[in-house]
Amino acid sequence: MKKQDFIDTIPEKVNGYPIILLTSENYKRLYKEHKGRLTHTIMSPVKVSDSTLEVTIVPYSGNLKRNHLKLGVSGGSTITFQFDCVQHKFIVSKVNSWGI
Repeated sequence: MKKQDFIDTIPEKVNGYPIILLTSENYKRLYKEHKGRLTHTIMSPVKVSDSTLEVTIVPYSGNLKRNHLKLGVSGGSTITFQFDCVQHKFIVSKVNSWGI
C-alpha cells in the first residue's frame, strides 16, 4: 500500500493479510522477497455526504523485472458506510465491485 499524505496510521493486517507500506526505499527489496510480484492497493480519499462515507479501493497487480515495474488493474470496489445512531458506528451499507 502506498501511504497517502492524509493517512497517519495503517493496520498491520486486514482479514489476515499483512499490510506493508511501499516506499521508494523498500519496494525493490519487497519485490525480490516476493519473487517479482506484489499487489499494490490504492485507497481513494474518503468522500463524505450527510451520514455516509464512501471509499474506493483498487488493487493493482505489480510485476518487477529488470528494474521495469508493470502495474495492471482489472477491477476494484467502492464501499459505502452508513452511520448507525444506535450502535454509534459506521456500518457497510453497499459494496459496488467493478471490473473484468
